[in-house]
Amino acid sequence: MEFSDRWDIFARNPLSGINTLRRGALASLTASVAVLGPVQLQALEIEEVIVTAQKKAQSINDVGMAITAFSGDAMKELGVSDTTDMAALTPGLTYTSVFFGPPIYTMRGVGFKDTSYNASATVGVYVDEAAIAYPIMTLGAVLDLERVEVLKGPQGTLYGRNNTGGAINYIANKPSEEFEAGITASYGRYNTFETEGYINGALSENVRGRLAVSTTQSNEGWQRNVVTGDRLGEQDNSALRLSLAADLNQDLDALLQVGWWQNQSDAPGGQVVRAAYQSPGNAGLIAVMEPWIEAFTADGEDNKVAGWTPGQDLSNNMDSTSVTLRLNYAINETLNLTSISSFAQFEDDGGRRDIGGFGVPNADAAVFLMGPDLTGNLNDGNPIPLAPETEWPWVANFLLENDAEIDTFSQEIRLSAEYENMSWIAGLYYAQDEVRSIVTQHIPLTTNSNGLGGGVINFGSAVQDGISETETFGLFVHTEWQLGDDFRLTAGLRYSDDKNDYSNCLRDGGDGLFGQLFGLGPGQCVTRLSSGDRGLFEDSLSEDSISGRLNLDWFVNDDIMAYASFSRGFKAGSFPNNAATVAGQLAPVVQEELNAYELGFKATLDEGAMQLNGSVYYSDYTDKQLLGVAEDPVFGVLRRLVNVPESEIYGAELDVQWQPMDGLFLSAGAAWVDTEVKGDFLAPNAFAQVINYGGSKFTDTADLQLTALINYEWPINDSINAFIGADASYTDDMHADYEPGRMIEGVDASAPTQLDSAFLIDGYTLVNARLGIASSEETWRLMLWGRNLTDEFYVNNVRNNLDTIVNYVGMPRTYGITVEFHHF
Repeated sequence: MEFSDRWDIFARNPLSGINTLRRGALASLTASVAVLGPVQLQALEIEEVIVTAQKKAQSINDVGMAITAFSGDAMKELGVSDTTDMAALTPGLTYTSVFFGPPIYTMRGVGFKDTSYNASATVGVYVDEAAIAYPIMTLGAVLDLERVEVLKGPQGTLYGRNNTGGAINYIANKPSEEFEAGITASYGRYNTFETEGYINGALSENVRGRLAVSTTQSNEGWQRNVVTGDRLGEQDNSALRLSLAADLNQDLDALLQVGWWQNQSDAPGGQVVRAAYQSPGNAGLIAVMEPWIEAFTADGEDNKVAGWTPGQDLSNNMDSTSVTLRLNYAINETLNLTSISSFAQFEDDGGRRDIGGFGVPNADAAVFLMGPDLTGNLNDGNPIPLAPETEWPWVANFLLENDAEIDTFSQEIRLSAEYENMSWIAGLYYAQDEVRSIVTQHIPLTTNSNGLGGGVINFGSAVQDGISETETFGLFVHTEWQLGDDFRLTAGLRYSDDKNDYSNCLRDGGDGLFGQLFGLGPGQCVTRLSSGDRGLFEDSLSEDSISGRLNLDWFVNDDIMAYASFSRGFKAGSFPNNAATVAGQLAPVVQEELNAYELGFKATLDEGAMQLNGSVYYSDYTDKQLLGVAEDPVFGVLRRLVNVPESEIYGAELDVQWQPMDGLFLSAGAAWVDTEVKGDFLAPNAFAQVINYGGSKFTDTADLQLTALINYEWPINDSINAFIGADASYTDDMHADYEPGRMIEGVDASAPTQLDSAFLIDGYTLVNARLGIASSEETWRLMLWGRNLTDEFYVNNVRNNLDTIVNYVGMPRTYGITVEFHHF
């Protein structure tokens, strides 16, 4: 079979268990395996689903690992617009929203909570097996998809780039010879228009093409400023993908994909929970800031309000372009050679974030500016003019402005072979990335200062300028042996070599105020190096690792499979992109290692009408990377990266899918996880207290996640079907910061010592529903839908941002109508 034929299989009907949801909203939101496909009105049987989790086509029930799979059509039905929405559908996966831009994905308790653009994720995201190197670049991945596969647990062999938690692989629709065109249009609450269209077909005898475009536009923000009533939350997102498939000769096929996306939507506003002064000695400033913090504090649980400094342009300004070329050469009937070359570029051109969550009018702020002698005296009668950014009607206590450029290149070459009782894949991987992140911090108003008289308030502006250059080289082999009729053994190894060259300079922003605090002039670096000088920090980190997988599958009978697996994954070490006044804050973390043990089963019951899957697992975690804090001599508490020596994870997952009668589909899933930091781990908390974190749970990890779905479809007449469905997901309480076990002797007992209640995120339940009608020929459909129907208030993340503790919340209830047309 030629390469183009294989892609055509995925693009057309033979995988109808994945690809034809247009006939109805069928979904399975489950923990180990979730399949979203069509309701077959004549057969009480859940169709077989084919996945490529191990880089070859296999039935999902024959792969000895926990996989969640969704069709692209089902993702549209359930409101999945980007990778961040996947967490609501996949128990065991958590998405954390951050003020800074990059999303954070946590799988089975394994995540990396760093907001730097150069921070790589523990959960890898791929489009057609090409890695998206950094989380910020995943925002535009969901476009014209055939399906998505969520692979749980370390994927160190075949997906070897920093996958200690798992992998999310998006499979795009591929060009085919048949002419097809379609358009989907939605209108929803907050004056939101969403449109996606595609056109597909043969361009010549040997070339096929497919073009897909989408846009989301909303000119009515869903967040309201608690002080001024201004709106935030307008959407402006666009994306396209051009795919060209060609049969270059009888044995060589090519697939070229060019993608682009742009995000100019508003950044989220935070809800001020309460004040959190880190330098209480600034009594005069606190007296003015206190009423404004109180004014911006959200009253009660209302997910439609937020606090931000009025008058700011807080919209994103991001775009990304990618080019991927896949070549497949059939050497003979047994051997295939595959090459995947990928280049991607990302740019953030001046996006702003108001992370303090409040501001004060100029008239109040001007009274408390530094005197020209920088003594820090308040009310000295000779305040200096406000810094240029404070020409706004209001003064932000902390405003960030991002300028970033990311260039990534990767090349994978692999040779694969299929024999009667054995198959193998061997290959090499190379990647080269460069990330330059320039973060300008406008700090005209904050109490966060130590050691400078307690009254230094206007820091002016400071710029952190970090450049990270990384190289990754890997060799891997993956084999499968069929040991008779009942057993299959899978084994794989991967050797990786990672190098990271890094430089960072925290410098005055040009107004001279920040530099003068350190006796330096405008634009100069203030970072104190180990030599005692101030200047550019430079360092390098080189590491290697051997990861792998060992899996034994037992086919008990034709309907039941059990498996036992051991897998090891690594995440390379990295440098933080901190605003560091001393070089110690820029020390790297070393690579983390995860050894995972899992037992599971997959059972087809009720003569094919029911699928039951379950697994239990244990993970031994060494040198877990996390974003901690350090006490700074000037700014009190600042961020730094640290390694947790030992921790562990226990978990279990169970899901069921059932079609009890024609047109009716039910599913439910559950994921339970227990995480713990082992032994003694001493580190500062958010209030700069040294705490023993031994016994703490991991952040952003709920003990329990539940999902359920019901869908019913029935024929109105020979040409029209009707459908109705609903789904719900529950996420248990979780922590946004680590919970300390006990205080260290000698620490001031008057300050907070246990996890502040503000950092505990309450559990929540989200309910969605839809109903509509569709053509039995799959040429059109009309659907009414509602999301978060109960208007549940829920928090995605909690941050301690200088003088405030701030919540970032999910969207309120939305509803709308979707119309879809297809021509085949």
